Formats: sequence, C-alpha cells, structure tokens
Amino acid sequence: MLLGPIFVPMLYQVNPAMTPDLVAAAYRVADSSTNIITPMMVYSGIILAFMRKYKPNLSFGDLIILMLPYSVVFLVVWTILLVGFFAFGIPLGF
Repeated sequence: MLLGPIFVPMLYQVNPAMTPDLVAAAYRVADSSTNIITPMMVYSGIILAFMRKYKPNLSFGDLIILMLPYSVVFLVVWTILLVGFFAFGIPLGF
C-alpha cells in the first residue's frame, strides 16, 4: 500500500507497457519468494519447534539454510511465468 504510489508511476515512465497490475504482480513474485526465509515469517517459530523435536540443536540459521533453495526455485519459476505472461501479452486478471 505504501510502495504502490512510488513504484507504479516510476515503472510506468520507464516502460509504458508496465501497467499497475504487472507492477503489483512483480512485487508479489519478489515478496512471496522471500517470505519463507525472512525472520518475520509468522510460522517460523512453529517450524523451528517441529524441527527441534527431531534435532534439538537446530537454530534459526539452519531453518533459513534449509529453505533457501526453495526460495531461489520459487523466485526463478515465478519470474519466468511473469515474464511469459508479459511477453505473450496474456492479461493478468479479469
């Protein structure tokens, strides 16, 4: 909500084909792929508790290291999908 008034006009001036829905989708791609490695994730404490049930010496850094490959794969796949939608002119919504 705070970044919309900054990014939408800025990216629209760079490339007029970047409509507000494309900018919002690009933000969602970046945000969703890094949510699983951020310390602010809501379920990080629960995940860490379940991890410590089986290996008591695990820390939050181990959780991030284990989730990092998933985050990179999500980022690559979602970016390819978004670029494909943009390149082929497929509408992002109704």
